[in-house]
Amino acid sequence: MRVDWERFLTTHGIEYVPQKENCYVHCCFCGSADEGHHLGISLKGRGWRCFRNPTQHRGRSDVRLVCGLLRCTEERAKELLGHDAPVSLPSQDTFKETWRKQLGLTSSGSVPRGVSSLTLPREFKPLSGSSSPFSAVFWDYLEARGYTDEQAEWVAAKYRLHYCTRSKYAYRLIIPIYDASGKLMTWTGRAVNPDAGVRYMSLATDDSCAPPVNLLLGLPLLWKAEPATCLVLCEGPFDAIAISVLGHSFGVWGTCFFGVNVSEIQADLLYELERRFSKMKLLIDPDATLRILNLRQRLPRHCPSTALLPGLKDPGELVSRGKIGVDFVKALAA
Repeated sequence: MRVDWERFLTTHGIEYVPQKENCYVHCCFCGSADEGHHLGISLKGRGWRCFRNPTQHRGRSDVRLVCGLLRCTEERAKELLGHDAPVSLPSQDTFKETWRKQLGLTSSGSVPRGVSSLTLPREFKPLSGSSSPFSAVFWDYLEARGYTDEQAEWVAAKYRLHYCTRSKYAYRLIIPIYDASGKLMTWTGRAVNPDAGVRYMSLATDDSCAPPVNLLLGLPLLWKAEPATCLVLCEGPFDAIAISVLGHSFGVWGTCFFGVNVSEIQADLLYELERRFSKMKLLIDPDATLRILNLRQRLPRHCPSTALLPGLKDPGELVSRGKIGVDFVKALAA
């Protein structure tokens, strides 16, 4: 059913500028950066788009637009729009189907690129519980980053870390990346040798179910997290892992974008995760002012950026700060 946007905006006291086929309002996604009426809403049901940021602030979801305009929950937006179906936390099967659609998967399970299923190579060995002499260098790597034995084992188990001593991933700590239902989508390998020319090496896109930039780290953990208070958004895997290992008992968990940008699919996943986490915060390197501005264009509206502790290069170093690091992460939930 098409929304009568002029009536809706008038009813809710939202100022707008009418035109023949569109009406224009203050862009709720740009916030104070929009000093005019740059968000155009089609009166013919063709979606909405901001003319200040047309590549990122656009869509066809009436619900998402109402959430932004009124700063309300998805449940309230659906109620106002006359959607009768109750909103509840999606099951893993439902979320998986949504995720498949976002990735371009068809109902028959075919994919436009990549593969439909994936398993870890035999040369990747589980790190959790391993006492093999071949795994020692990888435990040493975690220790060098500041993890205690207990913390390292927690990370290895929760993130299903693997290690590799041969092939092109030799001497890399393997971080499998899963969808919300626990399906393996791809992986990335972190070199444990500080002199390695390439720190992270990921599976090729054509060999993956989805590339890392269309995923978030730890989705199975995040949907089952208890307690779940604050989700901290970081750039890299070990930044996010540091937040989770220090903060999970306080309800503070980390995830990452696997880079310095947020894809549309990652943005959609974050909007879904707002069902689980009452707070979200952006925590990246202190020299990333311009990147913060770019990232915020696709992040949920209530996701402020947070300054890292002075003297730290990235959030991953919080683990090495002991109680200071724990107190900092704990404060993120306040």
